[in-house]
Amino acid sequence: MNYKPFGNRVVGKLKKSVEKKTESGLYIPSTSETERYDEVEIVAVGRGYVTQQGNIVEMESKVGDVVLIMKNSGLPLPKKGNDELDANEEYVVFQESDIICRKL
Repeated sequence: MNYKPFGNRVVGKLKKSVEKKTESGLYIPSTSETERYDEVEIVAVGRGYVTQQGNIVEMESKVGDVVLIMKNSGLPLPKKGNDELDANEEYVVFQESDIICRKL
């Protein structure tokens, strides 16, 4: 990946939402539900938060973690002109403090 986030920022790949099927066979698109969170797989992390004294507080997150963030809290990475990013995937940049929890 050509992107290396600075400070306490994280680059993640949005996981695809699965459409749900009702008992009668109708498919409900995930956008119609009241989802509040996005599930993201972390693909790159910054080196950490820098305190006012100049100390670095290391990141708790690491590459490969699957985390939940508030819906639309990340900024999308541009795909145009970037051959390394999969055109079918969505990537976002967000701060580590935007992470609500990590999937075990």
